Amino acid sequence: MRESELTAKQLLAGITEMEARQNKNFNAKRDHHIRRFKGLLAAAVIREQTRNGRNQAVFGSKAASAGASKAGAGVNLQGVNQNRREDKFANEAVRRGWTVIKRGWPDFLCWQGEEVMFVEVKPEGDGLSSYQKVVMEKLVGLGLKCYRWTPESGFDTV
Repeated sequence: MRESELTAKQLLAGITEMEARQNKNFNAKRDHHIRRFKGLLAAAVIREQTRNGRNQAVFGSKAASAGASKAGAGVNLQGVNQNRREDKFANEAVRRGWTVIKRGWPDFLCWQGEEVMFVEVKPEGDGLSSYQKVVMEKLVGLGLKCYRWTPESGFDTV
């Protein structure tokens, strides 16, 4: 099974196991994999909720994760949001049925007259993160222009 096909449940189990090992003995490579799997988890939850027509949550705190599990699957991305006011907002939004993602916003919002575009700047060869893909796909779905830009290649449409 490819990483893109892993279910949220499978990813969450893998993350939980890796975090337990990490707490016992820190390993920088494992820490990188935990962050990568959390990104895949966020994308899997969005995919599953879209496929099932449900509005589930991707958010920042254990408290929100516990509350969301009553309503549907939640994703614990603890450490993403250290601002208590923002965390409180995210919890309230999730409680009201919104999907909340803190990460992945494009680097730039640009406008010229009535034309608006979002731009993510990357070095040549670097792709968008899982979070960036989710956010930019949502923006494109709303009819907004989104681009990946590199100094070498210029603009690529997302």
